[in-house]
Amino acid sequence: MNPLDNLKAKRQLLSGWIADHRERTEQLPHVQQSLDIVNYQLDVVSSMPPALPTTVQDDIVMGYSNSTPYWEQFAQAYPTRVTVLLAISGLALEASGSNVAYQAISAATIGYTPEVHDWARGKTVEYQAIQQQHNRAGQVRDSISRVVPHRLTEFDSAESSFAFALGRSQPQSVWGIHARNLLEHVKGDFFVAAQKAQKKQKVKWSEFADALARGGVGSAEHKGLIAEEATHRRLHDAFTDIAKNLIQVPEADLRDRQSEFHEHLFSLFSFVDEPTFRTNAQQSACT
Repeated sequence: MNPLDNLKAKRQLLSGWIADHRERTEQLPHVQQSLDIVNYQLDVVSSMPPALPTTVQDDIVMGYSNSTPYWEQFAQAYPTRVTVLLAISGLALEASGSNVAYQAISAATIGYTPEVHDWARGKTVEYQAIQQQHNRAGQVRDSISRVVPHRLTEFDSAESSFAFALGRSQPQSVWGIHARNLLEHVKGDFFVAAQKAQKKQKVKWSEFADALARGGVGSAEHKGLIAEEATHRRLHDAFTDIAKNLIQVPEADLRDRQSEFHEHLFSLFSFVDEPTFRTNAQQSACT
């Protein structure tokens, strides 16, 4: 199946689900948001300029293609085994895969022809509009408030310092520090719980995924968590450069890093099994 047919098939699965099961009000908003993203994905792949290198095109397509089997299973499982958590996981898979592709699209705004630059910048702006429509920052804040409420002040500080950085009323380095701190501290919270679950003093990212992924080892959420490690490292490097004033980032690129940050956090919290995390986090706090 070629990339366009793959995306069209995925869009048909989601469109058909919505048309047939509108009464499933709990799942519907998440599936609708997934469909919004898939429509965007299809537009991206359909409009890639010829001058965009094949390797970049392949990276974009790969980011979009991995979730189709999940939606096939999701559609087949309805109505007896579908829960709202499965719909949220599907949305997180779209956000996570789109984030990988977004990074490739954002990178195409530098060093390419004007045609490629304009196309890439237009697509990043379009995705940011989808995030705003979905209130992704609010979704992330809700997750933090529910799962790690002691990090809520850090999230709010990162959000406000980003706005100040855009308005140039505060150095970009302040946002870099706040964003990096939140990134590290959320990872630390998850790793501490994973250490307790695994009965280890230290864990690697893959072991964190093994311990806390919803659905257990081998699930779509488990694979999603493992894939997020690369995004985490990339964001940490970017925030460190900004925090240390090693670079001054143009506004458009600053917005790109914020978009990637929101999708990363949204995916992490959506893939983690909250009851398992809470059980092990509470045990860690008591020891």
